[in-house]
Amino acid sequence: MNMLKKILSYLLSDALNKLFPFLSVFFIAKFLTAADTGIYSLYILYYTFIYSMILMGISSKVMILMSKAEYNEKLILTSAYITCLINFLIILIVIKIADINLKLDQTIYTILFCALFFAIGQIKIISYRVKENIISFASVNLFFSGLLFIAICICLKFNIELKFVWKILIFPYALVGFWFVKKDFYFIFNEIVKEINSYIKFGVGQIIHILSSWGRVAIDKICVLFMINITVVGYYSMIMSLSLIVSMFSQSLNNYFSVYLFKMLSIGNYRKCIISSIIFSISIICFSLLFVFICRYFIIFYLPVEYLKYYYLLPIIICGFCFQGFYLSIVNYIFYIDKSYLLNIPSLISITVMFVSSVILIYFFGVVGAALALFFSWFIQFILILKLIIRYKDEIFV
Repeated sequence: MNMLKKILSYLLSDALNKLFPFLSVFFIAKFLTAADTGIYSLYILYYTFIYSMILMGISSKVMILMSKAEYNEKLILTSAYITCLINFLIILIVIKIADINLKLDQTIYTILFCALFFAIGQIKIISYRVKENIISFASVNLFFSGLLFIAICICLKFNIELKFVWKILIFPYALVGFWFVKKDFYFIFNEIVKEINSYIKFGVGQIIHILSSWGRVAIDKICVLFMINITVVGYYSMIMSLSLIVSMFSQSLNNYFSVYLFKMLSIGNYRKCIISSIIFSISIICFSLLFVFICRYFIIFYLPVEYLKYYYLLPIIICGFCFQGFYLSIVNYIFYIDKSYLLNIPSLISITVMFVSSVILIYFFGVVGAALALFFSWFIQFILILKLIIRYKDEIFV
């Protein structure tokens, strides 16, 4: 009963947090053109890419370290923050060099700073997850997602370009980011350097995996953009945003189960680990079936009528996100044995399949090809990770 209560608490708090990104796209789709929706989705792709490169898998490392019986929280968090800053500076230099030749949209710098402070916030959120501090976990999450939603509403209300959103966000995001760093500050040089080295090794070791995770939310949209047009990207992005609720449900479940799994693995209770992975997967299937049924009526009643003709994409994308959920239910076993580099080859294979199949399928079948490519990508990713789990089962279940 206590476990169920915790799971529901995570789901409800995280569901509220995930509601804001969905509402953001919903309002843009409802009050602006499909092309505007497509443009906004591209800005979000820039933001998530930069954020992923700054975070570089550090959050998973923090969760593993803090799941141990004894840990120094301030050392772990301070080292994680500094590693994020190092990654940020590297990306800033790369963008500066690119800007000289390509004359980039200057919004990219604002997005870069917002991504840094968001990454710092995500690291702090991980510490709340491990300590099962659900109120703090939910509050920080809601701060970031709620503020983004408010910024978008301001732009829609006053007819301001959506790229101005990042200028609205940068000051409050920075304020919270600096507060976390100040609160958790701990600096003993030798210890910090050692910890940072472990973070860098952990992040670089799975860089292909990190890039592929971003690629799975970007490649299909980019291919639709170049092979069809930005308007269809808008329609596709709205259907994708609806489908992402299934993905968000999986990630919300993972917020509890990942911490639970690491703790059960650390004490050798392998039976509970396997049962939790099975329950995780069954829950995703049940939720997905219900959601496919409900979603059609949502489109009919709340979105412009032209979106309904793209409803057929939704079951395909949701099937893909089901396999994402299955993947999440098992990938933490690889993180636990500190072999994140093993994820690179499966990730490279699955993302290559996604890119090649996107180009081929969109050429022959139009936008449905993008949805099919996403499905194939997650299906292959799950199968390959499952094979890794079986191969390394003796190290996982010592």
